[in-house]
Amino acid sequence: MTRDLIDLMHANVEARERSIAGIQPADGTLAVTARRVRRKRAVRRTLQSGGVAALAVVLGGASWFGLRGHEEPAPALTPTSSPTPSATPSPTPSATAAPVVLDEIPGLPPTQALPPGLLERTTPGWVLTIHRPEVPWDGRGLQPGPVRHTVVLVSPTGDRYRVVDLPLDRSVTVLHWDAGSTTAVVTIFGTGGLAEGSEARAELDLTTGTLTPTPVDLGEYAGGPHYVGLAADGAELWSTATSTDAYTADVYRRTDDGTLELVGGMGMLAVLDAEGKWLATDDGLDGGFAILDVVHGGRTELDFGVPGRSCDVVGWAEARSLLALCADADPEGMDYPPRRNATLYRVDVSGASTRTTELQRFPDDEPYPAMWRGSSLGDGRVAFEMVSRGGDACLAGTSLWDGARVVPLQDGGDTMFSTAAVGGVVFVAAQPSCQEAGRTDLTAYDLASGSSVVLAPEPAPTVDVPEWAIGLETWAVAGEHGGAHY
Repeated sequence: MTRDLIDLMHANVEARERSIAGIQPADGTLAVTARRVRRKRAVRRTLQSGGVAALAVVLGGASWFGLRGHEEPAPALTPTSSPTPSATPSPTPSATAAPVVLDEIPGLPPTQALPPGLLERTTPGWVLTIHRPEVPWDGRGLQPGPVRHTVVLVSPTGDRYRVVDLPLDRSVTVLHWDAGSTTAVVTIFGTGGLAEGSEARAELDLTTGTLTPTPVDLGEYAGGPHYVGLAADGAELWSTATSTDAYTADVYRRTDDGTLELVGGMGMLAVLDAEGKWLATDDGLDGGFAILDVVHGGRTELDFGVPGRSCDVVGWAEARSLLALCADADPEGMDYPPRRNATLYRVDVSGASTRTTELQRFPDDEPYPAMWRGSSLGDGRVAFEMVSRGGDACLAGTSLWDGARVVPLQDGGDTMFSTAAVGGVVFVAAQPSCQEAGRTDLTAYDLASGSSVVLAPEPAPTVDVPEWAIGLETWAVAGEHGGAHY
């Protein structure tokens, strides 16, 4: 497999630094900076053999893609207000209810107070977001730093409810949240001296804001442990590095009582299927990949079946079938964009054998799918970011494999993306500049109706703060099995 040497050097340095320091940065400011750097590296790693471990259509309605021929790509979508996505209905007010007056709080999108019992009534497709808007240093005398740290619940229609406020001296990443639950599993990054208070795993009480550390006893080797995703039976999946460069790791299941069970070995790159049953990983194999059964255990080494080409997994198409991207092999192992003759394949797995089918080739001057980051809808359709040509470390947008071709979903440019998929809805977070930690918006695309809705817009400018830094910090969709979204 080809790899970005520069990025590997970054990963190696980071791993060694964190091993020496016990994952504690030298001071609080560095902890925040390192978190932003990790965001940039997540983008760069999509451009080598793939992205950071994740973890990934024949449409019911034709309003997006219509009946266009394969030779004419569909235009990127412009988010619009829309009806509730059909797969995830939400409580709606009666026809006689008075209009809701939203609160305009600096740094937050328009929100309203959380009605009693709404958390318990949520269903898959609702989204839990955490906003931590920061005032940037702009030389105008304003005190830089976060002004709020607020959890916001968002319905599939884009209704936003303030849930609880969190401490400003912590940065919290939501790992997963179950529909109907009043708690969420999170990671805490401390911002005080020596990152005091950092925890790989903690539980957030969404009714009080209380953060309760619940350690994962896997040590802190090479910056671990890391959350991988949620297995189909509800067990959490965690990895811990087994090499100083963090290129190999072991995957563990964490059950409700905190018990850890070894699943098997993985590499730096991995992606979980839509149901949380199978984890595909690179694991450093010579031209192949491996699949781990994360429910029952077991590991199978496989070959892509495309001799003479360099291949990586894009994401899961459906159970036991993946999308893979293969390109001309780079004998020096320095294949930074552009990839030559990049081609999308479907790889069907049966036992220890594969059957590979060519799907679509990408011209050498056009973007191609990012590897190891695809969000599966579980029915053959996959959403993924598109890698820009030219080596600028930015992404060109988000697209869908619809079962017959790749079609644009959201336009890009100098932008960083992440995706999720639940119940026929694709969630796309976009950051306007991949060169720095900027403001992020989150949009939901209902594939059945062809509608879209902005769930979390960028924070609006104010007289005192004409441009915010950050805003939406992290998000999790109820019903998703994949990893955390930054």
